[in-house]
Amino acid sequence: MNNPYIIGKSIYLRHPTIEDVDGEWHEWLSDPEITKYLSERYWPNSLESQREFFNSLQTSKNRLVLAVCDVKTNKHIGITSLNNINWVHGFAEIALIIGDKNYQSGLNAIETTSLLLKIAFSKLNLKNILSKYISGHPVTPLLLKRFGFRMAGKLVNYLEIDNVMRDEVYNQLSREDWLKKNSI
Repeated sequence: MNNPYIIGKSIYLRHPTIEDVDGEWHEWLSDPEITKYLSERYWPNSLESQREFFNSLQTSKNRLVLAVCDVKTNKHIGITSLNNINWVHGFAEIALIIGDKNYQSGLNAIETTSLLLKIAFSKLNLKNILSKYISGHPVTPLLLKRFGFRMAGKLVNYLEIDNVMRDEVYNQLSREDWLKKNSI
């Protein structure tokens, strides 16, 4: 393992590196299958854009971006993050992309989410995690339900995907609810 921040059974999370940027990361964000249900999916990504994003992470105090890596092979398979961290009120938005299609089983998403929530509530002492997804996504609603997220609202007919207007659904998980289900 290369500089792990937190280790699970099958995956671990670590700080992204320039090698990740030069690898497949930028390609994931141009792949229509991977970005289909992302609200910001219309602009193609480039290596240069990915480098700019990576460089912005070095000084950001309101975003924690972590590479998702396979424990056995150290392969960079995805990216996860806590965004828009509000240190005064103790909340952040969670995001996850498993970009390597060979690793897109639900188990990797479950383990990654579990590790990131542990970081959010145990290491960073955040009080609430927000998540949003586009209706019709085949995995995210089930994943959020598994961890106890509650629907907080939605923007109706917000985005068009495959000629169908879709809602953007907002969910929330409090530290208190997370602690009830998880012993640290």
